[in-house]
Amino acid sequence: MSDFCVDTGFLLGIYVESDQYHARASRYFEEYFRAGRNRLIVPWPILYEAVSTRMVKNRPAMIRMENAWKRLSRQDRLEMLSDLSSRRGHG
Repeated sequence: MSDFCVDTGFLLGIYVESDQYHARASRYFEEYFRAGRNRLIVPWPILYEAVSTRMVKNRPAMIRMENAWKRLSRQDRLEMLSDLSSRRGHG
């Protein structure tokens, strides 16, 4: 099993069908996360950036992400990487 830490561009590419990288990101996601035992690691700031930009108003994209992440979570293959320790004292 390998861990893959993703960035905002990859998340937008996977879930926003109008994104210029949708086909490529979807192929990578399919290859690494559908059949394999790999784990998706998403830092909270990356999730916030992706959702607050182009995804929040795109209900189909949010539904696709929710469904995929529920499946990965049930298989213990999704980790949300906390940024709490880096934010302490900055607020």
